[in-house]
Amino acid sequence: MGGTQSAPVTDATPFSVVPSAPAIPKALRTSVVGENEDGAFSRAAKLAQAAPQLSMVRPHLLIAGHRAQWPTTGDYALINCAREALFPDDCVPPAHVRPILSLALRDGPSQELLPFLPRVLAAMAEAPCTVVVLCQQGVSRSCSFAIAALMCIEGLSYADAFANVKAARSICSPNPGFLCQLLELETCRIDRTKRPHVYCYGPHGAHDADTWVLTACRVPNTRSAAHPTQVERHPKALFAYCAPEAVYVWCGAAAEVSRVASMEHEIRELYARVWNEACPRIALEYEGRESADFLSLVPTTSEIAFAYGCYDLVAPPPPPSLGVEPETVDTASVVLSVATDLDGPWEVLREYDSSDLVPDAIAWLQLASTAFVWLGADLPAMPNDVVLAKLSAAGAIGLLTIVRQGDEGEAFWDAYESGY
Repeated sequence: MGGTQSAPVTDATPFSVVPSAPAIPKALRTSVVGENEDGAFSRAAKLAQAAPQLSMVRPHLLIAGHRAQWPTTGDYALINCAREALFPDDCVPPAHVRPILSLALRDGPSQELLPFLPRVLAAMAEAPCTVVVLCQQGVSRSCSFAIAALMCIEGLSYADAFANVKAARSICSPNPGFLCQLLELETCRIDRTKRPHVYCYGPHGAHDADTWVLTACRVPNTRSAAHPTQVERHPKALFAYCAPEAVYVWCGAAAEVSRVASMEHEIRELYARVWNEACPRIALEYEGRESADFLSLVPTTSEIAFAYGCYDLVAPPPPPSLGVEPETVDTASVVLSVATDLDGPWEVLREYDSSDLVPDAIAWLQLASTAFVWLGADLPAMPNDVVLAKLSAAGAIGLLTIVRQGDEGEAFWDAYESGY
């Protein structure tokens, strides 16, 4: 997406815009493995068909999954949204596909995408060649960023941006949390009053503690923006309070002040690349020495104030940005079965992602020595002992953990993604 166009692709085999419907009538076509009697493909067949493809959203913007068949010529810039997932040994990107941004994002509805959008847009704009946005299957994370990019760069509506990406990659299916964030993005770009009032600058999470991001402060368990008086000003915290005339960067007495410069950069990138407008002046405020202007904006916290940020995380050893899937990882040992009732019948899914977790379903994720039972939000309340007994009778082995939609936790998502 930079100013220099890449050379024409001479080996175009991997590239295609996947049609949303067959171009040839069913009666005149040869049957394809995975095709249903009515001419439609099963979801597994669609994923398998799309796996090797680099789908062209724009000449300078492609989407791919980890099993992409990489072109043998040309220069490409890679934005990897699933850094933790290692590449299969026969699909590692070649040297001319150069990583420019690597993100450790989970494909779960609780994953925040928008804090990473400014740096994704910056990477696209600064890339000197065609950009490939990649995630595990090229279904949710990468497609979400492609949609957001069309909204921010070309000014498309959410509906038009989604349609563009869906036309290019028919398996495009952002998870419900990502869809919600994309709709919020559209609203906030149109109406400034709907934007978050306060942002916290801190580590992405325990699995990615070295990556600091600017995250909107929201009322817990909702998507509502927290009012400035609802934000507890922790001594180790760094907050950005957004007002029409200024952005006030508040530094707690024990905060990492060395992070302020990068925080200011994130704020400017947010305004320039996401909101597409000039950033107000940035004013620094220090705990105990706040200005009168700041105190007039946030005189005090309310009786009900919420804590934000993670301040004592220790970063794990960083994983490589590219790697080969080790032979010891047996993804076949991870089995996902879904049903609408605890008594079954259970449908085993060989290919799955977060879009298979729907509100009226039960998902049974079986690993080698442990299992999870995921309960959709629309299901009636069920006692835990009944759930455990039913799953044990169905054949679940090992330690059985019950999780509910919207409250899954990292252990569940780690296990869920290990079977991709």
